[in-house]
Amino acid sequence: MRFLQVWALGYIHPRRAFQELRHQPAPQWGLYAALLRALGIVVFSYVPAIAFQHPAAPPSYITLFPTEQYYAILLLLAPVVHLGSWLMLSALTHLILRLMRRESNFDLLLNIHGMAALMVWLVLQIFDWITLALGWRDAIFLGISHAFIDVTLLMFLIVIAYRQLMGLSIRLGIGLVLIQLAIGIPIAALFLRMP
Repeated sequence: MRFLQVWALGYIHPRRAFQELRHQPAPQWGLYAALLRALGIVVFSYVPAIAFQHPAAPPSYITLFPTEQYYAILLLLAPVVHLGSWLMLSALTHLILRLMRRESNFDLLLNIHGMAALMVWLVLQIFDWITLALGWRDAIFLGISHAFIDVTLLMFLIVIAYRQLMGLSIRLGIGLVLIQLAIGIPIAALFLRMP
């Protein structure tokens, strides 16, 4: 199967999509997915925010980056943060599994995490477009709904992949995803902004 077919299959039949992912080049497909997600976020979120002069909210937590120019800075910074998180969280998961004396394949983890994040990004992007069309651009509503959708879908997809491809229990899979979220969400909150 080709990359786009596996990605699309993930929305219809996630178990089968991750089974197909097992036979694909690793970590290349994970990298392609992570890069495509980062590019999609830049093109479909930050470029329009800059074009419509939408102010960054909340303000920049990093004094080096002025709030007025934060979306422009994110054009370059967001892909670095997303790729760094993808690598770091995959490495952390690999380390935890190895410390537990369990089998782990770092390349496969990179593919799983990259593809799962790409699948979730598209759902969030479509959700954003729908809320924009309906005029529901309340920051609190979007923050809560994004957190719920992101956590729920990532948990579902990654636990399925861990179970299917690595033979991990559902309980261990959930625990690993919760650790990833506990580290990934503060990093995202520090650097990234949702237009």
